[in-house]
Formats: sequence, C-alpha cells, structure tokens
Amino acid sequence: MYILKVKNKNMSDNVAAAEPQLLHRPTVEVQDFNPGTGEALPNYEVGDLISAIGNHENKALVCAAMAPDVVYSWRGLKDLFESIQGEDPAWTTKSNLAFAYCQNSLAPIGLVAKEIIDADKGAVGFIKTEWGDSIGNAASGHLLEFSLRHPDFSLQEIFGKTATNSKNNTRAPMVRMEIIGELLTREQPIRVSDVVESFSDAMASTHIDAMAKVGLITVSKKERSDRMIECSLGTVDLRDLELPTEQSMLPTDVRDTLVELFADGTTESVTISEILTELKQRKPAYIIADQDKLETNVRVSIKQFTKKGALTPAGDFTFEARSMITLDEEQQALLEECMELILQLEHPSEDFLKEGQQKAARIMRDPETVKKLIRKAREKSPQANRGDQAQRVASLLDLLGQNDGLTVKQIETMRGSALSTASLRLDLRGLEKEGLARKELRGKKATWFVINKAVDHEQ
Repeated sequence: MYILKVKNKNMSDNVAAAEPQLLHRPTVEVQDFNPGTGEALPNYEVGDLISAIGNHENKALVCAAMAPDVVYSWRGLKDLFESIQGEDPAWTTKSNLAFAYCQNSLAPIGLVAKEIIDADKGAVGFIKTEWGDSIGNAASGHLLEFSLRHPDFSLQEIFGKTATNSKNNTRAPMVRMEIIGELLTREQPIRVSDVVESFSDAMASTHIDAMAKVGLITVSKKERSDRMIECSLGTVDLRDLELPTEQSMLPTDVRDTLVELFADGTTESVTISEILTELKQRKPAYIIADQDKLETNVRVSIKQFTKKGALTPAGDFTFEARSMITLDEEQQALLEECMELILQLEHPSEDFLKEGQQKAARIMRDPETVKKLIRKAREKSPQANRGDQAQRVASLLDLLGQNDGLTVKQIETMRGSALSTASLRLDLRGLEKEGLARKELRGKKATWFVINKAVDHEQ
C-alpha cells in the first residue's frame, strides 16, 4: 500500500461548514507512484482499491466527484453527495455517507488524506490526493461504467461488503476476486467443496452462497450416490491431529466424533451418515444447521484427515459434493469481463487511466446517470432497503396470478413502480427460487408465470 507523507500543512483554522473551501494544498508524496506504465505498481494491491471504491457505486461516485485542491468539511461532503444527484436526489440521509466513505474506505489506502480543519473543535476534512485524482478517478470511471452495463447487479453484489471481514482479516472483495478467478479457470461443473477447500478463508462458502443468491453463479443440488461411503482408521492417530479452531469448531467436532465411533476397538469402518448422526447427537446445535452445507463441510474435514493419514478410504471412496457450481453464457461473460477489468486495474496503462478518467467525467456531468447508479446501490443494499420487500413481492405474485404470462416490461408498465428493473428481476428470481414463479421464452422475450399458470399454459 502506498505511504502518504503530508508536508507544509499551513491550513486555515476556519473553514465554513456549509461549503468545501479551496485552501493551501499540502504537498502529498506517494512513494513509488508511477501510473500509466502498464507495470504492476509496487506494494499495490488491487484488492485494496476494490475494497475502497470498487464494491459500491456511491464510494466510486464520491471519489470521482471530489475536486483536487479542495479540503472538504463534514458538511461539504454531505452537500457534494446530494448536489451530484441534481433535483430530487435518489438517496439522502441524516447521516453523512460521503464522509464515512472517505474516513473508512478512501483514506486508508490513500485516495484522500485527512486534514485538520479546527484543532480546538476536533473538526477534520478530507482532500483528494494525487493518487486519488489519477488511479482513483480512472478506477471509478471504469467501475461505474461496468455497473451501468450490468443493471441487474450492483458492485456490492459482485464484490461483497468491505466490512465483511473474515477472522484472518481478508476483506470480502479480495475473497470474491479469488473465487471469480477459481471459477474461470476450473472445468465446469465445479464442486463447491473443491472451491472452498482451495481457500484458507472460512467465509468462502458464504460468499459462494451470496453470489448464487443474486444470480452471479448457479449452484445446483445434486443427490449423492455415495452417502454411505465408508472410511477406516489410517496410520496417524486422530487424536494427534492439530486442527484450527479460530474460524470453526467443526473439524475438531468431526475428529472427536470419529474418535468416539472407533473407540470400542471393534468398529472397522464408519459411513458419512453415521458420522452425521453421531455428530448431531453430540452437538444438538448441528441439528438446526443447513444440512447440505453441514454434510459438505464434514466431507471436507474427512478429506483433510485422509490427506494427513488419519483415515483410509474403504472401497470406492469419493468426496463428491452435492452442491455443484455452473456458469451459463451470461454469467461466464460477466465474470470474464469483471476479471479483465481487475487485471487492467492491476496493470494500468496510460490509455486505460485516461479512458477511465474520461468515463468518470462523463458520468459526473449527467445527474440522471448518477441517480441511476445511486438508486441501484440503494435498492441492492440490505442495510438501506429492508422495508417493504415482502409487500412488494406479494403484490408482484398477485399480478402474475391475474395474467397469463408477463414480460418484465409489461410488469413495470402495469405496476408503475419506482423501483429499478434490476430490483424487479431480483424479486422475480426470488419467486422462481421459491418455486412460486417460472419463466419461459416466447421468441426472444422471457415471460413470467406463477407456477399454476405456467402448468396450465403447457397443458
């Protein structure tokens, strides 16, 4: 990460709260800062950049909107975020989102620098650095245009929330980037357990679930033909295995369960089903856990024990997971485009930086485009938009039930909803997943039905 040094801080003690002020700009030195060479920048982690501005449209917009040579006060940042939306802003709050973005995301990696406005009152502001004005603007432009090209998905849905940290301090966007890389380099279908096992981060399976929920990937359930597979003791004593406990107690619980199952000295082998049954008897909390995920994680533990020599496969022993990941053409294309953007951010050329800065400037000149991005970010944010989803979905289901098939455009026309097309499609996918609705292709258009209407239509 770049180290920022601020010199000659001859800052005015008085800055008006209502407007950002042009003050003496400090000299900001970014060590080894050499954009536009096409080489990976020293100490630069693209994951840090994505975590700062790449996983939320609002953060990228704030970075792009901040002018150089201006120290923005608390009030100045709040006014800036509202002003870029023009009339009838899409997102206004009593809290100061823009200030929080600067403090928690942009400042830690040097896109902005904190400045003392009033030492007596403890008032601080933020000024955009050279790093923020070059790489920050360029990355914001490319990421925001990427978001516009894919209206069904927000940047947060693709890269995850920055605050979703694992216990080994790996930020969610970094894990998501690695998962995307794994999915694009493995032959499909891909076993979920294989992907999870390739990560030291225990949150990997949670990220896969989240990506599947919004439709970035497809995770299908597959009935196992090997639920009764057996294993026996190996050459290494199970009790001698050193297992991590800081992220999950499951490997230890599985190990202790196996020790008990083999304790009588007469048991030669045990099955997956027996392990699961005994595990839930020992720890009733596992009874209410997601059973598919529990079985997958038990299998992962058994595979690890086998590799360590503590267990031996009995017969045709496989570790096939029930959950398999596949990518359809649209999902594959989106993830490939996403990865290409990540690689270009990691090795930014001069043309790439210039193009991104031009994209950012073009977006910032159009308040309607800014509002479109902010509206999507808000609607896709669980924290910002929890309210009336149940009522909205119930109304949608009722509308589908009254009509013999509707396209997305027809639904929008009939509902007159202020919500985006992306939110409507997300609701439809939710109904489809719950088995309440389905879609059929009529020509080139997807038409949605409630399940009983779809069945009647086929008959």
